[in-house]
Amino acid sequence: MTVGAIVVGSCINGCVNTPPPAQPKLTAVTFYGQRVCNTFNTTGSQFQFICSPLPTTEFTGWRLTPLDRADIPPRNTKFGWNSTVNIRVQTPSLTSLEIAYVPNVFVRSILTQESQSEARARGVEPPLLEIGGFVQVAAADNGTAKDWVISTRVRQCDAISRLEIVNTSSGGGRSTPLSLVILRSPDEIGDCPFNPFPRWPGPPGPISLKPPPPPPPPPPTSAPQTFTFCERCPGFTQVVSVSECTEQQARITLGYIDPITGQAMGTGLFCHPTRISRRGQCR
Repeated sequence: MTVGAIVVGSCINGCVNTPPPAQPKLTAVTFYGQRVCNTFNTTGSQFQFICSPLPTTEFTGWRLTPLDRADIPPRNTKFGWNSTVNIRVQTPSLTSLEIAYVPNVFVRSILTQESQSEARARGVEPPLLEIGGFVQVAAADNGTAKDWVISTRVRQCDAISRLEIVNTSSGGGRSTPLSLVILRSPDEIGDCPFNPFPRWPGPPGPISLKPPPPPPPPPPTSAPQTFTFCERCPGFTQVVSVSECTEQQARITLGYIDPITGQAMGTGLFCHPTRISRRGQCR
C-alpha cells in the first residue's frame, strides 16, 4: 500500500460565499389555451401543478387548446395548428439567459437565441421547438430589471414540451432553472412526420413530474480552516488537505463533488474520500 500526502492552498484571505444568480421569474405566458392547475394527464404522464400567482419561480404547466387554429374564434380566419407560445420572464439587470429544450428524460438541448425584432422584420414566424433548434428572444433592460420575451412554436404531435430557463452571469454562475411545460390533451394531438428522438416520458409507463427542489441555502460565512481527507483509491491511499471555509467548499475545490448539482464526480466517485481528523486514520 502506498500512502501519500497532498496539501492544497486556498481561501487565504478569508471566505465570502457568493450567492448564485437569481432564478428567473415567469411573469406571463401569451398563447391560445389555459394555465393548468392541480393534476393533468396526457400520453401516460401525470403532472401536479401548484398554481401560484404570477410572477412565480414555481414549475408551471400551460395547455394549448384547441389543436387547429381554424377552431379559434372567429372561425375560419386562420389555418394551421395552434402552436405559438410567448413566454415572458424577468431577471436582474445585466444578465443573460440559457434556454434549454428538454424533450425527454435523457436529453437537454440548449437552444440558439435569435433576435425577435430581426425575425419579425423578415416576416419569419417563431421556429418550432426541437433539439438543436432556435427560439426568438427580445429583451429590455431598465437598469434594475431585465424583461425577456421568448417566442417558440410547439409541434402538433408534441403532447409535452418542457423548457428550462437559467440566469447566467459573466463569472460563470448559474441560477436554479425556471421550468415550465407546454401540454396538449390526448384528444388534441396531431400527426407529425417521423421523428427519431423519443418524446417524454422516455421509459414506458406513467411518471409524475414535480418541480425540482430548491437549492440549499449557502452556508454562513466563516473563517478558513484545514480539511483533511483520506482518498482510498484503487491501488493506493493518500492524505489530502485543503484550507476552505466549509467542508462542502473543500470537496468542491478538491473535485469530489459538482459545484452545480452537489453530486459526486471525478475523484469523489473513484476514490471514496473520507474526512479524517488525523493522518493515522488513513490506512
